[in-house]
Amino acid sequence: MYRRFLPALVVLALAAGATPAFAKYHVIAAKSAFRHGSQVYITHALAPGHSYKIVVRANGKRTFSAQLMEAYTYMSNGHLGDGTKVYHKSGKTTATINVPAPSIKHLSSWQLVTFVVLKSGKNLQVQYVQTK
Repeated sequence: MYRRFLPALVVLALAAGATPAFAKYHVIAAKSAFRHGSQVYITHALAPGHSYKIVVRANGKRTFSAQLMEAYTYMSNGHLGDGTKVYHKSGKTTATINVPAPSIKHLSSWQLVTFVVLKSGKNLQVQYVQTK
């Protein structure tokens, strides 16, 4: 009787054993443009103490340009402070952009805004991935 369930149990045991390996990399936000897919605007709050990367995909090797802006707040000597950082990246798809955490000791909040434009082609996909 239990022989019917043995294959299902083996699959579940393998899946449970593989889960921790994939747990440290997961998509926290994603946006796609399929129909008129030359640009994507995405924003999401990031958790202090973690590291992130942005993955840019499209059909084939397509040239893209990305503008990124980080906005963050922090506490310093009992006072609330804030800061921004703007940077530009370009390249060909599929590309990975590492997002370094701000080097602030008492980081309260961290927001990332990304605008990606393809020079040609469609089916643009942008993902925020938490790596740690």
